[in-house]
Amino acid sequence: MPPRTGGERPARKKNPVVVVTAILIALGLLGSTLALALTSVPKIAQQAPGPSTEEAMENQRQQLESLLADEEAKVKANPNDADAWLGVGNWRMDLGSFYRSKGDAEKSNAYFSQAYVAYQKYLGFKPDNNDARVDAATSAFYSNQLDAAEKEYKTVLQKDPNHWNAYRNYGLFLFQARQNPTAAKDLWQKALAKNPPEDIAGEYHQLIQLVDAMSKQPQPGDNTPSNAPEGLQKPDLSGLGGQNQQK
Repeated sequence: MPPRTGGERPARKKNPVVVVTAILIALGLLGSTLALALTSVPKIAQQAPGPSTEEAMENQRQQLESLLADEEAKVKANPNDADAWLGVGNWRMDLGSFYRSKGDAEKSNAYFSQAYVAYQKYLGFKPDNNDARVDAATSAFYSNQLDAAEKEYKTVLQKDPNHWNAYRNYGLFLFQARQNPTAAKDLWQKALAKNPPEDIAGEYHQLIQLVDAMSKQPQPGDNTPSNAPEGLQKPDLSGLGGQNQQK
């Protein structure tokens, strides 16, 4: 478990490495300080007896809004409470992810944009928290503030050349937002040259495999079987980071 980013509030846990499939790409970027994983909803819904998926998601929305309200009350009482600002950023980002999963682009964009503001407040007090800066970059990405997102990713990697989640998320940013798979692949190869932990290296290899598979998609009329690994032949990138021409 990574060290907490500060304060008594549980810091975001780094999510476990997962196989890169269309599902991974649809889920998008991983948080570095996330406390409550949105991906827990299907697991809750699958338990029997228990609430339906809709009920489980509604319960989660209410929980997230309650947690956000608690942190917002703290910063209202003390605008210099850095840890509370981090909490506000985290819960706003979670609510952005929640509404993004429901296809509500307007609410999702608003929460991600508000999360970025909160992270900037926090980073004003603790500029060396690279985990929070990665999440600031990700919230900027998802609210279509692409230049701001890229600036934050670059800042993290300048300060910490071994910040593995920054490599992961920045690569996906380059892949989807900048539509530059070659730059994404180069970034992950650069990360691999730094000898990351085995599980992280495995994910980078899978991400690179995804880029290679995308470049080998058969053209119309081409009967040659795709060289993409199983599950990657037709990855759905539409859910990653917005759907306008900026992406």
